[in-house]
Amino acid sequence: LMAISGVSQGFVWMAHMVGMPGSIFTAFTFLAACLITTATGSSIGTLTTVFPILYPAGILLGSHPAILAGAILSDVTIASTTNQRFRTKEGYADIAGTVGYRLKYALIAGGIALVLFAVFGGGSGAVMEGADEILQANMDPKGLIMLIPVAVLLFVSIRTRDIFKAVT
Repeated sequence: LMAISGVSQGFVWMAHMVGMPGSIFTAFTFLAACLITTATGSSIGTLTTVFPILYPAGILLGSHPAILAGAILSDVTIASTTNQRFRTKEGYADIAGTVGYRLKYALIAGGIALVLFAVFGGGSGAVMEGADEILQANMDPKGLIMLIPVAVLLFVSIRTRDIFKAVT
């Protein structure tokens, strides 16, 4: 639904209007992937959300294809906390508490990754023939309206810590 609705074209329009180069868009994509994964706790959900929306936009804006894909795949992994057992008592670790504890380490690693994506995330600089026409044909600010449900999903996910409630 997000891919068909034109959100990608909205991001292309917005980034083009502010003059965002491909390298900065790659860093932005990394941040978006981290935010969505942290809010939903689902790496697969992030991949199926971010790839169809931000990958095509990044390619049109001059991001390096492999590094852009890496920015999407380098999300914060929350699922690893589900198999953590307590050492001193019976049961499994509190997922929210474990994620909160690991957050300082994730922020340091994420900050380093963000800088690297911003530095190396641009393409070769060579503009392919017809690229400007393709860019113009794939810009439409109306697609950004679909960010409203995404914002609501993220807000409810963070507020309730319940992805099922947020999706409904």
